[in-house]
Amino acid sequence: MATQKNVLIARQSHRCPLFGLPKELSGTGLPTYKDVLLCCLNESNKKFNAAPSTSKPQMRIKLPVTASIIDRFGVSDRATAAIASSVIQDLGMITKEDMSLITDKSKIRRENQKARKILQEVESVAVVKALMDEKIIQ
Repeated sequence: MATQKNVLIARQSHRCPLFGLPKELSGTGLPTYKDVLLCCLNESNKKFNAAPSTSKPQMRIKLPVTASIIDRFGVSDRATAAIASSVIQDLGMITKEDMSLITDKSKIRRENQKARKILQEVESVAVVKALMDEKIIQ
């Protein structure tokens, strides 16, 4: 039989690979999640200076109602983009610092295509259901 060696594994203090050992934590009680985060964030601000982002913020807001309205009234994509951007600007959501909510004609066109596709799918399901109901009745 192989002899087993008694190996004593000492408990190591918790060390974050990015931030190192947490400091300024109370030794009398267990630290809370908030304590650890605050400690690590304070340490990271001292060590790392992140470069400012060079990418432009993007508009991620969906405009399905706008797309259905312009389709109903036959307004062009360019006119709709101008109207939508002016309304958002009047509401104070577009500033010189943050112009990410400006809407262009391509965004309007994509939203219009999505709305038409959804409407087409809904109408085709309704037609099939109506045909099925008619066959059941007869």
